[in-house]
Amino acid sequence: MKQFERLNLIAKNLNKSKIVKSYDSNEESESQVLAFSFLEIEESCKKLVQDLFPRLYSDTLSEEEVYNLLLDIGEEFRHILYHINDTKFYQYLNEG
Repeated sequence: MKQFERLNLIAKNLNKSKIVKSYDSNEESESQVLAFSFLEIEESCKKLVQDLFPRLYSDTLSEEEVYNLLLDIGEEFRHILYHINDTKFYQYLNEG
């Protein structure tokens, strides 16, 4: 399934939720924002699980390679946080 089709299917399902729809504005649909965020987070998670985390098992990493790997992992974490914070539905995660 193509990315655009996946996005539309997720948004269509999310749009069935009255709670999700309550966050809609004139400018954007929360179901579209959530759908896009989920797809972006999915890509970051794949990168973390399939590429970055497995590198931590290497016993030949230099200090510089460890540092660069940590930065790469942090960049994926930043990307995930951005997409969580971009939604209205998950704003409660930032409370407290």
